[in-house]
Amino acid sequence: MVLPKYKVVILINGCFWDGHDCHIAKRPNIRSEYWSEKIQKNMERDGRNKKYLHELGWRIAIIWEYAIFGKTKILLDTIGYVISAWLKSNEQEITVECSKIGGDG
Repeated sequence: MVLPKYKVVILINGCFWDGHDCHIAKRPNIRSEYWSEKIQKNMERDGRNKKYLHELGWRIAIIWEYAIFGKTKILLDTIGYVISAWLKSNEQEITVECSKIGGDG
């Protein structure tokens, strides 16, 4: 989701595809080398894209899939509140996940 007025990008990262270490991101036992390489490349691409967006002056919110759909999901109202508060802050980035909701400003 892109909010051009605020120069904000909100990403919902898939735990499997973007290399998150949680109960949703279980890798298949077959072709494990292929999947390891694929996910590593995805993570590297994500890092490059984040760096590029920051260089252009964009702020980034990352919401991990398991924070929405996982066993320990966060209420959507809570996620909305956290993102809303972040939008009003000066922090450059926020990560929404079950173990923490935090920024790296």
